[in-house]
Order: sequence, then C-alpha cells, then structure tokens
Amino acid sequence: SETIIENEQHEQNNNMSNLSESGNKRKATSLEDEEKKDTKTTSSVPPEGYVCNLCHHPGHWIQSCPDRRKHNQKQKRQKKKEQQHHTPVPGVDPSPKDIEAAKKYQQ
Repeated sequence: SETIIENEQHEQNNNMSNLSESGNKRKATSLEDEEKKDTKTTSSVPPEGYVCNLCHHPGHWIQSCPDRRKHNQKQKRQKKKEQQHHTPVPGVDPSPKDIEAAKKYQQ
C-alpha cells in the first residue's frame, strides 16, 4: 500500500514538472514572437516601392514612421473637434428638457 502511494506521488510530481515545462515553452515562444515583431519594425528595410501611409515617404515601415506621434496627436485633436460640434438630432438625441428631467430623477 505504501508503494502505491509513493508511485502516485511520483506520478503527480512528474505531471507538475511537465506542466511547468510546457508553461516555460509557451513563454519562450511568446518571447520569440515578440523578437520577430521587433525585427520587422526596427531593423528590416521595407521592399522597394513601399511607401509609408502616414508620411508618404519610402524607406521605413509605418510602425517606425518618424511622423507617427504627430499623426496620432492630429487624429486625437480631430476626434475631439468632431465630438465638440455635435448637432442634436430631433427624435434621436434627448432634448434639453429630457436631460434636466433625468438629472432631477437621479438626485
């Protein structure tokens, strides 16, 4: 009976070590994937004829565009402007009366 218990414990230990090894394999694979992504965006040169869609200049990937930060900031400003200039649509948007009623109801 003791040998059966010892064998079961040994099997459980083996199973646990196999699980930790598979987790390490997953981590190693994800690190390799990240390294591949980094090499594409930073070290490799795009094919001849490739033009960046942000700045419209050849020689770099869109992910490593020097104007990327400017482009993102410009998009954020445009989005804010669009949100600020919303024209209420009757029948779709709540009226000022409805908004006031809702505020009173919440209190």
